[in-house]
Amino acid sequence: MDAAKMDAVKEEIEALHDFFVAWFTGRADEHDFEAGFLKRFDPDFHLIPPAGTLLDLNDIASSIRQGHASNPDFRIAIRDVQIRKVFDGHILATYEEWQRNAL
Repeated sequence: MDAAKMDAVKEEIEALHDFFVAWFTGRADEHDFEAGFLKRFDPDFHLIPPAGTLLDLNDIASSIRQGHASNPDFRIAIRDVQIRKVFDGHILATYEEWQRNAL
């Protein structure tokens, strides 16, 4: 993969996590929620967190909305972004997410 695509993938991952920090610290508002979070995910997105429950995008969005301005000291650092596979116009990437002051 060329450097420009790798940089774009890293920037997208970092931008999403920058939104999370802004949201949970209270620096983002509802307009930012749409652009910073919802527009980044397919409506059919699902997540299985460590508890093992299947969450759809509405479940996740509701939970994140409830956390608005709940943690002014929250921080995230993204490290070690790696492209694992490129296929059919999609890119599978992994990364480390380091959180400070998470609740």
